[in-house]
Amino acid sequence: MKKILSILFISVFGYSVVLANSITGFVRDAISEEPLIGVNISLSNSSIGATTDYKGSFKIKGITSFPINLEISHVGYGTIDVQLSEPELNIVIALHKEPILFDELIVTASRSKEYQSKTPIISEIISREDIVNSGTTDVANLLKLKSGIFIEESIGGELVLKILGMDSKYILVLLDGNIINGRFNNRVSLDHIHLDNIDRVEIIKGPSSSLYGSEAMAGVVNIITKEQSVNSISAYGRRDGNFNQHSNNKFQASDDYFGFDIRQNLKKSNYKVNVNRSSLNKNKLIKPDEISKTGKTAYDFRWNYPITDIQSLKFALTVYSQNDDYKSKLNQTNTEIERIDFSLKYKNMNFVHSLRASGYERKYSQKRPWSNFYDSDDITKEDLIEYELGYIKKFLSSTLSSGVEILYANYESNRIKLGKQLVNNISFFGQLDTKHSLKLSSSVGMRFDKYSEYEAVISPRIASMYKFNNYFKLRYSWGLGFRAPSFIERYIDWNHDQYGYRVMGNADLNPEKSNGSTISLQYDGSKNYTITTTYYLTSFRNLIDSFTVNPGLLSYANFDKASYEGLEVSGRFKLSRNLITSIGLNWLNNRDSDENLLPNTIPFSVNSTVQLLPLKNSFSFFSNIKIITPYTPQVYNSDEGVFVKGVKKIDRYLLINLSGSLNFTNKMKLSVGIDNLGDYTNETYGPYLGRKIYFQISSKIN
Repeated sequence: MKKILSILFISVFGYSVVLANSITGFVRDAISEEPLIGVNISLSNSSIGATTDYKGSFKIKGITSFPINLEISHVGYGTIDVQLSEPELNIVIALHKEPILFDELIVTASRSKEYQSKTPIISEIISREDIVNSGTTDVANLLKLKSGIFIEESIGGELVLKILGMDSKYILVLLDGNIINGRFNNRVSLDHIHLDNIDRVEIIKGPSSSLYGSEAMAGVVNIITKEQSVNSISAYGRRDGNFNQHSNNKFQASDDYFGFDIRQNLKKSNYKVNVNRSSLNKNKLIKPDEISKTGKTAYDFRWNYPITDIQSLKFALTVYSQNDDYKSKLNQTNTEIERIDFSLKYKNMNFVHSLRASGYERKYSQKRPWSNFYDSDDITKEDLIEYELGYIKKFLSSTLSSGVEILYANYESNRIKLGKQLVNNISFFGQLDTKHSLKLSSSVGMRFDKYSEYEAVISPRIASMYKFNNYFKLRYSWGLGFRAPSFIERYIDWNHDQYGYRVMGNADLNPEKSNGSTISLQYDGSKNYTITTTYYLTSFRNLIDSFTVNPGLLSYANFDKASYEGLEVSGRFKLSRNLITSIGLNWLNNRDSDENLLPNTIPFSVNSTVQLLPLKNSFSFFSNIKIITPYTPQVYNSDEGVFVKGVKKIDRYLLINLSGSLNFTNKMKLSVGIDNLGDYTNETYGPYLGRKIYFQISSKIN
């Protein structure tokens, strides 16, 4: 009995000693009260410390004496000191974000976390704070705020992006690092991604094929959703309408959006569910030969299981559907799109395993207005399976990012000659980022791609940054890029009877290749303003473009050369605590092999924003003004059956967007905006609908 009591006493005493030498607690954001993951907590002048888990909790053991000083640091929040005179359990630490205006965390440039100010890759960030304060309600308007980014938006909502003067087919668009598939006609649909679910947007300018392969010749846009999973339920509803010449200056409701978001912490994991729906009915607002009705629905489910401090398992499932009705004098069509994306990612200390599977199906039906029967009905399918093994290793002054990608693609369509095509690809990539000194850093990368359909492609990239002093930074990057011919360009035959022509695929196409250089000089005037000047020049060979087989019949071929040249000057200024403004100047000089200016090249444009926060955290006002100088569009010549440079230029025009938001409580927010205040329209090239007004209410239920 005495022995048992002795053992019990020793156990209790030992446990008490452990408690006496331990500290437990939680770290949260001071404003949102969301738990902060990955916060470093350490004892001053000691190797003892801990890192917060997905719940924001931590535990430090082995403290031999008190009082102690805790150093708490986190990216974007700086470092604070906490004094403790005795052991404490369940201490709550609230961190405030650093007032750093222009230094954000970025991962897209190297696939590993680093500050934007420290990477030699030319990049831009749209932070969560920028998203909230802008008052805008969709991804398209959000991207338009950045200098040097142009967006052409179709009636159906698909976007044609332009970065460094190059359009969507040269820009890789990612969602949480995964390619957004289902791209159609060089357009990407992003309107099903709601802004409340986005943490930040990272924009890489310049050739990035060394890390990301095909389509990253102009750059990469990576939309990163929120990871932190605080228990919450939120919902939003939005109505868009028009007050313009199409509606005889009467308000005409056209678009409706709604969605909800659920985030929940479980015992050892967390998940989030996002559902959003949009419906457009533009019969009364536009000419009859356009899309009359569009409906889009997206379901997104994500689950995260932190196994240990260095191991995690992530699962994501996205289901997207779209239905378009189109009417003209010659035909009536219906397009149904279904897209499913599945991904599973396992991460430990140095290795990342990613498995992705996706399916894309497009059903197209066509009939004449005077007939009750469909003249044509075709189905196009794309099935992808992709596996990636990544390895990231940090040394004293260097970071190595490397990996291998294996892609299997199966295409099926009754517009393909044999009905089915298989494409396989294996890729190897590596990039070494090195900080040589306090002033000099560099990045060297290489990628090898071997497709089953054509020649292997090697894509190198080098970049460097030299910091002259605390104010000036010089960045330079050079790289070779490529774009694999798309499924549409290689295989599919398209009938456009309503316009009098047909497009035939060419299975013998080779990849487009580019040689691009960018140089950027950045001036940081304290933390209140920054000015950046960027010059870029990209030359192409094997350029893929359409050509005339005979009148009314087009196909694709590899042509000789083209060059994309431009200069961007942008500045962002914090004039006061509540007033931030920016301005961007853009010059383009895109030319073909004969030195002729390419169609749709905008020689000069100006983009400016003003952000006013008179009542912090309760009210904000935002304005965006863009000036477009005259340019020559590309038009279709129905007599000759070719696309040619237009004769008549599009005149100079001005676009003004205004938005504002009001927080009634910490759980309810009203957003109001006017796009295209001056009611400028161009029914051939866009904008199509002129002045648009929107209202949105967002509510956090708990």
